[in-house]
Amino acid sequence: MITPSQWDSENSPPKAIALADIPSVEFVVGAEGSNIINVALQVVDSEGQALALQLALMAWLSDTEAAAMTLTAPSVGASIGTNGVIVHAPVTDTLFYLLTDTDGALDLDIEEALVDTWYLNVRLPGGEVVSSAAITFA
Repeated sequence: MITPSQWDSENSPPKAIALADIPSVEFVVGAEGSNIINVALQVVDSEGQALALQLALMAWLSDTEAAAMTLTAPSVGASIGTNGVIVHAPVTDTLFYLLTDTDGALDLDIEEALVDTWYLNVRLPGGEVVSSAAITFA
């Protein structure tokens, strides 16, 4: 029999990860200017405190909160503002694989010449989907 003091990586039970330990993101949707709206996100802990943590995320634009991907991409496009990287966009300007900066920040510039509204949705590492406020072009 192994006592707790004898546990090692081969004999220890797998460590459970509580949902509270899985990082989330908080969004800030900026004001429209020159047909661009910046959507900033920050990786946060369960108490809403910013985490200096680089995180890979899957994100997509939808027509309603936490919904399926929109069929109408922004007419001009989407690009990284000053933080983070779009690693891959398998559906141009609609579905994104993103990587935050090492400080957990990322911002996406969405550019639309017409009138439209989207939500930026992010699937967290634990599977939960979180959504931004409405991104509305008037």
